[in-house]
Amino acid sequence: MSRMNNNSQFITSPFFPQLYPADLSTEYVIKCHSKIPCRINLIFTDFLMGYSSILEFFDWNGQRLYVISGNIFRPSVIVSSGPSLVVRFYANGASNLGFKASYGFTLGNLDDLVMRSNTDCGGQVNNLGGGITMMNMTVEGPKFYDCLWIIQIPSSFLHRKTHLYVKVVKFTDFAGPTKLIMRKGVTSNEAVIETLKYPPGAFEKSTKTEHVVSIKEGFYVSLRGLFKAESRVAIVYAAFNYKDCFSGLDFLCQNMRCISALLNCDGFDHCGDNSDESPTCSEDPKDHRDFSKIPNFRFPKAEPYSDLTMATAVFLLCTFGLIGIIIAMTLLLYRVNMRTRHHRQIQDHIETIHAILEEGVGEIEEDIIIADEPPDYEHPPEYSDVFQYIRKVACGSRQKNRPVNLS
Repeated sequence: MSRMNNNSQFITSPFFPQLYPADLSTEYVIKCHSKIPCRINLIFTDFLMGYSSILEFFDWNGQRLYVISGNIFRPSVIVSSGPSLVVRFYANGASNLGFKASYGFTLGNLDDLVMRSNTDCGGQVNNLGGGITMMNMTVEGPKFYDCLWIIQIPSSFLHRKTHLYVKVVKFTDFAGPTKLIMRKGVTSNEAVIETLKYPPGAFEKSTKTEHVVSIKEGFYVSLRGLFKAESRVAIVYAAFNYKDCFSGLDFLCQNMRCISALLNCDGFDHCGDNSDESPTCSEDPKDHRDFSKIPNFRFPKAEPYSDLTMATAVFLLCTFGLIGIIIAMTLLLYRVNMRTRHHRQIQDHIETIHAILEEGVGEIEEDIIIADEPPDYEHPPEYSDVFQYIRKVACGSRQKNRPVNLS
């Protein structure tokens, strides 16, 4: 009869959950010492590696099974075909918090489908709010699920929101032992703030409480259990701030929390006082209640807008305003540049004319010679010479008037 060794242990990247060095490389060898045929199964509880970091997995015979980089949320379950498994880790110039994985031993020839957990659930949740649901997860008999969610708002929203709200609102009707653990932070090493078990113990009361942390902290949620068709899980989360709402983008709750307007009337209580799920929600043409019944629904569904909303109008206004400012600044700089250039040309012309004038005046001054002595004039005639000249003229005129003798 097949037997499974449930004594699980862990392997982690060096320094986990602190950053590993960018030049790190290390190797892990997992062996099963048993006379009975033994296989190793490895399941990751944390996988926060850099995009270029690599994990390689080698089977007991040296054959490479998988190569995984840090660009995925979580690897599938790794199962060897023999009694050993080699894991090699290469940072490849990247750095992040690293990984953590638990390994166990399967004795005998247990079928892979029975042994493998379904890890095709969970994910990185990084928007302003929504609902995480698991409903109608199986139609043919019970199915075991191992899910992880990291709820953390991206840094681009930190200027708008200050807190993060999470609450488990549904956890019922499982086919076998099921456990949900919520931690404050983004790794499995953080402190547990809530644990839900099914079926609850005789002296254990299943509580579903509201949790609020700083926007930078986030939540780590793990779920392991046996599902049937009637099993239900629902987790509500929302980023919010107090009082200062953005018109058209936010919804103001009665408890003065400002949540995203997309979370209003989606079937979940994102305010904490249910004021975002008023009786008038069914009259809202953008009512999202139906979407809350979809399995693995993780994000609020936004319908295409038929007209420009306030957010779109503000975005377009800011965009065109910025373009107008850029164009105005360009024209202003162009005019200032043209005026400066024109002024420089006028200044050059004035300097050229001034130089020409200075050169011409110098040449004229060289041509004009000013004498130091007065000019040399002739002396006037004597009176006797004047009288002789007058007498000579008078005698000549008589001789001309004397009659001519023709005989």
